[in-house]
Amino acid sequence: MDLKSIRNTVNADKSISVIDRFVIVALAVGMFREGDKYKVSISDLACQCNVSPRTAKKSIANLKRAGIVSVSADGTANVYKLNSAMIPRQDIGARNAPIGAANAPMGG
Repeated sequence: MDLKSIRNTVNADKSISVIDRFVIVALAVGMFREGDKYKVSISDLACQCNVSPRTAKKSIANLKRAGIVSVSADGTANVYKLNSAMIPRQDIGARNAPIGAANAPMGG
């Protein structure tokens, strides 16, 4: 997963909470490092996001309900996948951005 896909995923649904967006980013970073799927325990995911395991579980449930994340069990950890069908093909944020801003790197 590249940085543009991560940005598009985070911007895909304006109704999701900041915590949910942070969980998306944590999952996307894990997928960036490990491939299309990211195997991580809820406690490790919560630690990465600096939230409680209960908050991480609630966020995952929200993202599953929205169709953004798929979860499957694999022993002691869950395997998470961001659903590409939910990732828009164009840069959603570019509609309101100044000319050239869509090509600027994230955070810069």
